[in-house]
Amino acid sequence: MKTVDIIYRYEARDVPKSLPSDSNAAVRRLNNGNRDFAALLDHVYDTSGVIEQIISVDPRDLGLESAQATSVGGMLRPNARPQGPC
Repeated sequence: MKTVDIIYRYEARDVPKSLPSDSNAAVRRLNNGNRDFAALLDHVYDTSGVIEQIISVDPRDLGLESAQATSVGGMLRPNARPQGPC
């Protein structure tokens, strides 16, 4: 059995990754990512060794504020206030 390593690599880029242009593009990106992930596990039982996938993330992916990220478009900002009964 192979070991599967999934690595999230933080990259502060000059130009952040582009966002999908519409909902259809977002669904295509999601489906492609799901397909790539499933393919990663297709050969997990073939032999021993390591399967490695590196996923690049930028500040927007992590929900971090940055002038670069906010200048590209609106970001979701988490609500830090507790919700519900305290």
